[in-house]
Amino acid sequence: MNNRQAAKDFMAKLNDQGIELSALNAAGNMLHPNREVAAAHIKAFEDGIKLAEVLGVRTVINFSGCPAIPTTPSIPTLSPPVGLLTIRKC
Repeated sequence: MNNRQAAKDFMAKLNDQGIELSALNAAGNMLHPNREVAAAHIKAFEDGIKLAEVLGVRTVINFSGCPAIPTTPSIPTLSPPVGLLTIRKC
């Protein structure tokens, strides 16, 4: 985010291929009932905004989030069932 020349070079490579970067997606659950998870999602969104500014992208997409299920306060309302969603680090 702090290297404006790298951002300029990245955008030039996209433009050379006819690709327009019109938005960044920084979707998370800022309303997550676990405050540590919510804080991490808030930071990711803030970082996405900063990156968009560096790249010259005017739109950052976000998901507003879901509060907790009243009967199970540690689980967000629209969480997928355990095992349904698999996240892999590449």
